[in-house]
Amino acid sequence: MQKLLFILTIAGSLLFSACSDMIHDTGSGKELLFFPQWEPQRYMYVTNSGTNNISMYSIDSSTGHLNLLSPATVPAGTMPWWIAPHQSGNHLYAVNINSNNIYMYSVNKVTGLLTQKIPPFVAAGASPAFIIVHNATGFVYSSNSGGNTISMYRSDAATGLLTNLSPSTVATGPTPQGMAIHQGGNYLYVCNYGTSTISQYSINTSTGLLSPLSPATVPSITNSILPKIHPSEQFIYVIQQPETTPLTQIAMFRINQSTGQLSLLTPSTVTVPDANGDIVFHPSGDFCYHANVSDNSISMFRINKATGIPSPLAPAKIPSITYPIYLTVHPNGRYLYVSTHASSSPAMAIHDIDPITGLLSPPAAVYTVPGSNPVYMLIQ
Repeated sequence: MQKLLFILTIAGSLLFSACSDMIHDTGSGKELLFFPQWEPQRYMYVTNSGTNNISMYSIDSSTGHLNLLSPATVPAGTMPWWIAPHQSGNHLYAVNINSNNIYMYSVNKVTGLLTQKIPPFVAAGASPAFIIVHNATGFVYSSNSGGNTISMYRSDAATGLLTNLSPSTVATGPTPQGMAIHQGGNYLYVCNYGTSTISQYSINTSTGLLSPLSPATVPSITNSILPKIHPSEQFIYVIQQPETTPLTQIAMFRINQSTGQLSLLTPSTVTVPDANGDIVFHPSGDFCYHANVSDNSISMFRINKATGIPSPLAPAKIPSITYPIYLTVHPNGRYLYVSTHASSSPAMAIHDIDPITGLLSPPAAVYTVPGSNPVYMLIQ
């Protein structure tokens, strides 16, 4: 018995030591880092808007590096842009801007391969630019930038096929673009590029229908195009898309957890070298990263989780690949991926993330894309 107790004591001490190595102090208490001992096999899917397909990769769990699957791509519609996963992980949806539809795929969780469903697509509105899924219910929404509407769908949990709700659309402001869902409070937000505003909606979790909040819109920064919600769901950040000269501001809002209404933080913006690129958050919520298209770099910030205000790290940015525009972070918080939208040299890169400081390494690897004009990267 004493020998058994001794063994259990040693085992417990080793486990505590291992767990202690996964903890760091952010200044507001101990927090777990994202270093699971056994990670599930994950896959990445990338829309190639210039070649009308989706690239498929497996991700090495120990290095974060990408390996093309076989086949390397699956067909999409004309100019695929954004993709979104069903909450079950069994289905995936891609909006196609120039063919005005949503392609539907089945996901093989063993191989990572996508296969088109039958039928392969469902109609969307004019120039659908973005798609998002409400995780709790499986309702799906696409913003139609050419029709000033959001299309609303029900997804079949078993087949993943989409069917229109009734009514099938809700009005937005001019030229709706990116959307974000406050999953805990059942609110949806869409950037109206044409009026530099954000439309706000509540989600009926029984019917999936969207209803405008009051007021229905809030002012945002010029040329607002993409909202991103902080992992805490307390704050939302909005990037710009310039028409001619670079813009340099990201707008920051607080989300009222009871009403869903947005209100500007103080200060209301943060300055970056070029606001045209994507913004993404570390899973811990401690850090965020922004792609600077004009100088081929990525800005790095620490976020005050009480106020939502970002502060630049030191150094404030790091060189990346040419024309970096879209970003995504691995769920384990150790790797950041960036895609370049340049048609002449389509590529993606991976940066390692220091989990303590949030700093990025120089690109650890650069990948040639089996397509052109890569846009959104989704990790499952």
